[in-house]
Amino acid sequence: MAQITQHVLHAKTRPRRNLKSALMLVISLATITFALPAHAELYKWVDEKGKVHFTDKPIHPSAETIEIEQQKMIGQDEAVRNINDRVKRLRQSEGETQAIEDESRAEQKAQADKTNSLCTRYKHKLTTLTGPIYRLNQDGERVFMTDDEILKNKAKLQRWIDQNC
Repeated sequence: MAQITQHVLHAKTRPRRNLKSALMLVISLATITFALPAHAELYKWVDEKGKVHFTDKPIHPSAETIEIEQQKMIGQDEAVRNINDRVKRLRQSEGETQAIEDESRAEQKAQADKTNSLCTRYKHKLTTLTGPIYRLNQDGERVFMTDDEILKNKAKLQRWIDQNC
């Protein structure tokens, strides 16, 4: 019983869909028809009283054809093309400027990373400047730093850290 009811309901909605499709087709055709540009000849003539008449049929012997200049489509004008070219150049220029700024930011980031690395290394070096410190000379022998040299190196490292970190 339920299947028969569904079949009947489905059959009743089918004509509505066909009607809806037909109506959409008619509306589409009407829209296309009215959208086509009108192309007709135009005639101009002057009557005995000096009144100027315009018509689409040459009904008077002195009627002359009028040439109507066709309107240019939007976007076809030379001024519009010039504007589009300027916009294109401006966008290209903005892209180049953006690329330069991105490159500058990347360089600044690289410099900041390098400085942070040096800060970490010099802070560590500053903490290790305690007790007996030596360096190797050309012969590979240990040469111990004096307390004065250690203090000078500490002061030098601290100044660099204060300025850059």
